[in-house]
Amino acid sequence: MLHLLRVFSFFLFVFLFTAASAELRQADMKLQAPPTQAAALLQQVDILSLYFSSTHIAYAPHLLQEKLIEIEATVLDPSLLLDQKKLENILMRQIQVFLRELKIRLSLYAPMVAKHFDENTDIRFVINQGVHRKPLGSWREGKLSLYGQPFPVETVASAPPQKETVFQINEARVVQDEGKLELWRSCPAYRGK
Repeated sequence: MLHLLRVFSFFLFVFLFTAASAELRQADMKLQAPPTQAAALLQQVDILSLYFSSTHIAYAPHLLQEKLIEIEATVLDPSLLLDQKKLENILMRQIQVFLRELKIRLSLYAPMVAKHFDENTDIRFVINQGVHRKPLGSWREGKLSLYGQPFPVETVASAPPQKETVFQINEARVVQDEGKLELWRSCPAYRGK
């Protein structure tokens, strides 16, 4: 009987401890402070930057000291750099859609900031080229200006392997395969025993 009482009290203790810790976790979740309007603005800029980034163009937002949001757009696809008109069209279209979506999101998540937000003075885009982020242009106050024409394109082309290298690799592979073959020949299952 004493044994049953101990088992029952143990399960009761575990149940109460689990229920109490679950209530604490639920209470902690309810006490989260809402983000400020400025934090909501930066959060929305960050979300849109991630959304618009691709293997062709990557976006990275920065908050500057003068409370100006600078978005760095890095053109990663060398084929976009071959045609300046195509690059201008793609960049302008993405910037316009970015700003339109930002206005919509600000009206939902940060209405006080949305009233005073001016896309011509509060945000700018800096356009870079390649992984080394060479300056390519900028967008400010509705105008896109690209610096150089035509753009030097860095292409990564693989040279065909030298014959000596291929021969050494193939020779090493044959020796390795013969070693495996010898292991298989010495296996009793292979010999049929």
